[in-house]
Amino acid sequence: MRLCSGAFANLSGEADREYFADGIVEDITTALSRMRWLVVIARNSSFTFKGRAADAKQVGRELGVRHLLQGSVRRCGEPVRAGGQLINASPGTHAAPEPDDQTALGIAAASYGLDRRLHNLT
Repeated sequence: MRLCSGAFANLSGEADREYFADGIVEDITTALSRMRWLVVIARNSSFTFKGRAADAKQVGRELGVRHLLQGSVRRCGEPVRAGGQLINASPGTHAAPEPDDQTALGIAAASYGLDRRLHNLT
């Protein structure tokens, strides 16, 4: 299976938090790339779409992937929350039945749950 993790949208309203959203994507990309059965496109390649309006079909075609991980990072009071959705690139539909929504401290646990759902898609 081929997958890319796109840039997460920074919904916090604080421009200086952009680095945090990028860091979460980098951590998730690294964790997913450790799975031998999964081919993960490099963050630098997937980030070429950052800030551009591109639909899932276009990203899938240009990067040669079947699935995209899209998401956002936002501040809800004190905790920072990250949400992610696994998307089928070709039809542009959700691949996983439920989105992940985790605090920043739960990102590792969320990537484990994503791992199980990705494995079920193969």
